[in-house]
This record gives sequence, C-alpha cells and structure tokens, in this order.
Amino acid sequence: MDQGTPTELRFRLYEAGDLEACRSVLLSNVGPFFAEGEREEIEDVLRRLTEFAAGAPDRDEDSVWWVGEVEGRVVAMGGLEREGETVWLCWGTVHRDAQGRGYGSALLRHRLDEAPRLWPDARTALSWTAPATEGFYARFGFVTKERRPAYWGGELDLVVMELPLTHAP
Repeated sequence: MDQGTPTELRFRLYEAGDLEACRSVLLSNVGPFFAEGEREEIEDVLRRLTEFAAGAPDRDEDSVWWVGEVEGRVVAMGGLEREGETVWLCWGTVHRDAQGRGYGSALLRHRLDEAPRLWPDARTALSWTAPATEGFYARFGFVTKERRPAYWGGELDLVVMELPLTHAP
C-alpha cells in the first residue's frame, strides 16, 4: 500500500458488479465537481466500464479502472487511459459522504504510481478537471495549462492540468 494511504482503503480493478456503486459515487458529486449537464456522459462512462469488465471484444487495452473500498463499500473510483506518451486521469472521484478522509489523495497517488508500471513509455499525466479540484491537483505538482469557460455541461469551466511522470532508472 502507498505510504499515506488510509489503511482501511483498498483498491481493486473495476468489475461489472460495481455499476450501481460507481453510479452513486459519481452522481453524489454533481454540483461542484461534475455539471448537471454531464449526467448523460456519466451514464455512458458507466456503460463502457461495465462492457469492459465483462470482456467486450472491442475493449481498450490502454484503459484501466479501479474502485476504492472501505469495509466492502465502494467509496471511490477512477481510471487511467493512455494515448501515446500521455496518461489521462479519468473520472477520479470519492463519494461525497466519504470526502475529507484522504481517499481522493490515495486514489490519485495510486493512479500515478500505476501509470509508469503499466506503460513505461508514459511521460505526462493530464487531468481535465473543474475549478473546484484545481487546488487539489496543484498540491501534487500539476500545473494549469489551459482554461475553457462553461465547458463541462455548459456549466463548469474546464481546467487542463499536467504533471510530468518520473520513472525509476
């Protein structure tokens, strides 16, 4: 387990049976973290995740998703998708009633630790996020590269943040 990870939080790969728990995690964050207008996209992400977990023949080998559990309850979820030397942080979030316990930091560290292990040629991590999480990512060294007003669901600004990935020799 990563140093600093809350001891009760355990990560595992997303499974098809996680659909409803992940829907609850995502929808609990509509407001400051996800726009109301993103509900359809949230449902599409969940559908694609379930197809992936079920072994869909067209699944993307450059994509991996985890859930974080505490005492058997899914409280966090997030993924990585690779495109060339870039790793995208995807839909990382913690259920609203479980926030403030270090789970979001643990989820981010987990994904950043896994990226170079999965894809040794990856050089950069990108996060397309909302203003409410810009400070969170900045604490981990991400730098804001771009802003687009009212991008998410026509409501929330897009903040594009970047972090160089370091690799052990």
